[in-house]
Amino acid sequence: MKYLLSYNIFESNKEITVNSYEELESLLNEYKIPLNKWGTSGFKTVKHLWNEILEEECVLSEVNGKLHRNVDFVGARIIYKRDGILYRIWEDRAIFKDGRIRVRQIKHSMAEKFKSGEDPIDALIRGMKEELGIELSKNQFVFYNADKIENNEDYPGIFSFHKGYYYLITFNDEQFNPEGYVEKQKDKTIYFVWRKLAPKSLGHYPIPLGKDSAF
Repeated sequence: MKYLLSYNIFESNKEITVNSYEELESLLNEYKIPLNKWGTSGFKTVKHLWNEILEEECVLSEVNGKLHRNVDFVGARIIYKRDGILYRIWEDRAIFKDGRIRVRQIKHSMAEKFKSGEDPIDALIRGMKEELGIELSKNQFVFYNADKIENNEDYPGIFSFHKGYYYLITFNDEQFNPEGYVEKQKDKTIYFVWRKLAPKSLGHYPIPLGKDSAF
């Protein structure tokens, strides 16, 4: 994962439109993408990418002769305080239908891709409902950062760039489940767990205010 600190103004950038699954496969072969790696280990499949295109969650482009994928997403760090102890949600593992297990070292409790034209706050509330089954109030979270990163862990051969908007969320007692949370998708099940968090690690985060705040 690479953080982008500068941009090359001389890049040749051309957006690419794909109208069918077959057209996408042809495009990937044209750019000599190693599809034999897709769907293995923790990598996603052509069908995953096609679904992203259908849902308008990513944009493909050619930059200096290379295939690029651009994604806007919202990420959240979710915390809860009980009996003076701070906890944070982490993605523990994902188990695919074919038996593969993926363990990722990610800095967010959850992340959600934007739908086309969607506001980051709306995407955050929707993602919390879809992923963890939690109805989130706007006074439970606060924006704390934004950046653009290069993350090529999903589709080998494609240069993927993610523009992220980051929020800190505090859960209330009704939302807290000590057993964690389970998100069931078509191809995999994702398990989220609570882990203790050292208070000093929260020092640079702003704290949400309001009746739902855990602080």
